[in-house]
Amino acid sequence: MNHIISLLFDNLETKELLDATKAYNHIKKLIKDQGIYYLLLDEIQNIKDFPLLLNSLLD
Repeated sequence: MNHIISLLFDNLETKELLDATKAYNHIKKLIKDQGIYYLLLDEIQNIKDFPLLLNSLLD
């Protein structure tokens, strides 16, 4: 199973995910099991409250 999640936060395709809560919900939907996942989050600084997003994903 592919446990790599890659998101780019600098284009129109992910514009709606620039809110930390929406990005969190989107990422959680992509996680299908209890395995280890690797997140590649390019231009994450574009997300409002991105430290909150990262801390929430670690919990």
